[in-house]
Amino acid sequence: MVGPFGRRAIFAPDGGKPLIVAEGSRIAAWTVQAIRANAVEVVGPDGKRTLEPTFGNMPAAGGPALPQRTGRSRRQ
Repeated sequence: MVGPFGRRAIFAPDGGKPLIVAEGSRIAAWTVQAIRANAVEVVGPDGKRTLEPTFGNMPAAGGPALPQRTGRSRRQ
């Protein structure tokens, strides 16, 4: 999410509570380096990765569930 309030990324680990983080935050061994409207860059033990948003568990139109946002990794 990028807006006048700043930049935040939402990470939804499998079976875990979603985490909302800012640039510079750490998630386990990974540091959030940059947050853009279409991707998040993280740096960790395996080097730099760019994560692009994906949406899982999409309900049918008018369904009660909200989409779950997860990240797809693209190695650099």
